[in-house]
Amino acid sequence: MAGNNFHRTVGDLHIFAEEQKIINNLGDCLQLPRREYQLLHFLINNFNLVINKYALLELIWEMTGVTGSNTMEVHLCSLRRKIRRLSSRVDIQTVRGIGYRLFARS
Repeated sequence: MAGNNFHRTVGDLHIFAEEQKIINNLGDCLQLPRREYQLLHFLINNFNLVINKYALLELIWEMTGVTGSNTMEVHLCSLRRKIRRLSSRVDIQTVRGIGYRLFARS
């Protein structure tokens, strides 16, 4: 794995900031598009905390008060699929009516 580019480990996923990629313990790797990486990065920095979806929209997409947009949900769905392909322990939980939480199962 890359030496000085290492960003963070969550569960069995290793996140590399410079290349915007995630790698599991088996060495399987996925490159993330910019927005998906930004979303993952923010969720990792707030690991196990429920993050308000409107805060995510504002921070990542610079959208305020947008209620009809499904932009974030589309990116989140794609990111979830990618994480699930690489990890059996890490997932993104939807907390109905509030937002999202990145967590790792034991």
